[in-house]
Amino acid sequence: MSRFWGVMSCLLLWMGCSPTKPYMARPEQLSELPEETGVVVGSIARVSSMSLYHTFVVRFSDKKFRQERIISMRHVPRGPEFDFSDFERSGDLFAFVLPAGEYAVTSARLENKAGGFETGSDVSIPFMVTSGRILYLGEISFSPVESSYVDSRSRVPLLQRLVFRDEWGRDSVLLKARYPNVAWSEALLSPMLASGAREGE
Repeated sequence: MSRFWGVMSCLLLWMGCSPTKPYMARPEQLSELPEETGVVVGSIARVSSMSLYHTFVVRFSDKKFRQERIISMRHVPRGPEFDFSDFERSGDLFAFVLPAGEYAVTSARLENKAGGFETGSDVSIPFMVTSGRILYLGEISFSPVESSYVDSRSRVPLLQRLVFRDEWGRDSVLLKARYPNVAWSEALLSPMLASGAREGE
């Protein structure tokens, strides 16, 4: 029996530390969109100097049914490489086929085994999915500030800035390589990128 639990403990530990990359729709899903659906693409990135935080999770939901969806990446030593990496930031692409409608990013968290940074509970960053169109949401990253806390008892630092950057020049090259049959020149730019806005500040 002790051997059984030993094996189970190792398995659970492996699952908890296994690397993951954000969801990427299959190529045929983007080439032949079902009616009343659109596409949301972008990337999530971790500041390279904060490499000890290996897991980054962004949550968003639709405003009609409140169905939550997750963009998640976890990178560990000897795991899969990032889709892009430089001196400043490292990250991965994401691509979702979604029902047309209104959506909002509702939270984000960067963590490791010791804890992490997260947004407060009042975050709501809207975006619109248009039927038959592709929306580029941008690169999602953040600037954590360790002196602020969501709850003084839990000592979880507050993520004060959730940042959306226009990295279309980089991300579009990577997306074209992944989905060569998609008309990327017709992709819509998120209004928050067009205005140069930084949300969540």
